[in-house]
Amino acid sequence: MREKEYIDVLKHNNKFQVLLHLERYKRVLKIKELNLSKQILDLGCGTGYCAALLSAIAMDIDIDGLRIAKTRYPLLDVILADAHHLPFRSQIFDLVYSLEVLEHLRDPMRVLLGMYHCLKNNGIIYLSTPNRSLAQLRSFIRRLKNISPPRHIREYDTKTLKKELRKAGFSAIKISGGSIWLPSILPKALLHSCVLLSPRLFPPFINYILLVEGKKKS
Repeated sequence: MREKEYIDVLKHNNKFQVLLHLERYKRVLKIKELNLSKQILDLGCGTGYCAALLSAIAMDIDIDGLRIAKTRYPLLDVILADAHHLPFRSQIFDLVYSLEVLEHLRDPMRVLLGMYHCLKNNGIIYLSTPNRSLAQLRSFIRRLKNISPPRHIREYDTKTLKKELRKAGFSAIKISGGSIWLPSILPKALLHSCVLLSPRLFPPFINYILLVEGKKKS
């Protein structure tokens, strides 16, 4: 799938949010390209645009989102399931990724253990989640724009995120930033350049989104 084919499914008025999503998908794609035969699970796939891009199994608890995914991408394998009860046998996937899902879970450790269980040895977990260190900034921005707060049960900073993954059994944990916060009124070209460069210029703890990659021990 070409990039322009999945940009149009991101029906978000905020250009900054759209660019953040696209960059995260590209990072997952780079992981996949290390081995094109990988078995991949998209846990919390939404309407399926990233799963279709990566030829992943698309799993979500929202049946309406899965219906949209199947309509847009008829060849996509979709599974209706709760992340707390993953319906997979052990050691089936090479890569499990979950983008902006962890903060919505009532029992994130159970889900992380489930991911560990269904990953093959040396398999990779890839997550993104809002940075708790910037929660006050996000709340301030939302109040200015009169936007309802997100339904987050729990948020993470770099320290707690690494601790949780280690507790679930993952090793070789790498945490990076998605981008510093940028106002969407900036020109799109400038926004895109900043989204690309800010993870390299700024440490993760001042980035808007945290990206974490871990490996299942062999």
